[in-house]
Amino acid sequence: MARRSSPASNNDPTAPTPGAAAAADPLAEAVAERIERVRRQRVRPDRATTLTNDFQIMSRGLRRDRGRIAGVAEAYLTLCPPALAARTSLRGLNRGVLTIAADDSSARFDLDRWLRNGGERDIITTSRAGIARIKVVIAAPSHGEPGTGRLGQ
Repeated sequence: MARRSSPASNNDPTAPTPGAAAAADPLAEAVAERIERVRRQRVRPDRATTLTNDFQIMSRGLRRDRGRIAGVAEAYLTLCPPALAARTSLRGLNRGVLTIAADDSSARFDLDRWLRNGGERDIITTSRAGIARIKVVIAAPSHGEPGTGRLGQ
């Protein structure tokens, strides 16, 4: 049996090549352009390798929080009776809840009475922080120097 040869396998220089036929076809060019556009869209940009932006955002938040807590501490020390302020400490401000720690149960009782008699309202209106409520806890005994770990002192 004789084998037939195709025009491309003849090494005929005048025979069209498959790439040349595709390049001359406008439909194939349009399809190739669309594919290239999709490839460019799917490529993700390189991630940022510096943390400068993250640190700037965190720094702004810390400055804002420092100002709020300083305002709360100033308002508390100004409004609270000195004998009661010496037996209590501000522990934190989280999600609108100001936590005040009392040294013992009698200090907690006195602080609770003062807060219920208008002290809570005065602190909330005087401070710049968004305080929704005030929580009073009894502080764990510390083995350090008296007055350590107290905000605003």
